[in-house]
Amino acid sequence: EPGACGGGSARGGARPVGARATAARCGWGGGRRHAGEDFAASVGTNLVAMSSGTVTFAGPESGYGNLVKIRYWDGTITFYGHMSRVAVTEGEALDPGEVVGQSGNTGESTAPHLHLEVHPEGGAAVDPLPCLTAPHLPA
Repeated sequence: EPGACGGGSARGGARPVGARATAARCGWGGGRRHAGEDFAASVGTNLVAMSSGTVTFAGPESGYGNLVKIRYWDGTITFYGHMSRVAVTEGEALDPGEVVGQSGNTGESTAPHLHLEVHPEGGAAVDPLPCLTAPHLPA
């Protein structure tokens, strides 16, 4: 089973949002590091868990606005930022595809979107796009 993406065939897999186009790429830009990918999505678009996991944080967090952190079965942690609505609570167990909230424009944000970060084993953020194009996720 592949790790570091919250996926894996034995645990199921889901894309966090239907949007594929990114508004801001992971990496350096404008003199600072952008530790994730931004997916343009209208306010209120459902955001879902990528795999089986547990909510480790749900609420407001500095520049992220409304934020949900999920620790998946393989130790990967994802951050879902700028949400308009949080639909989960800390400690809640999640199944793949379960709604965690809706996209929004909260925190340091210039337009409605999902800011997605992937932290393998809770470490430094990596580019989440390989996780979203992995063969264990539905097209």
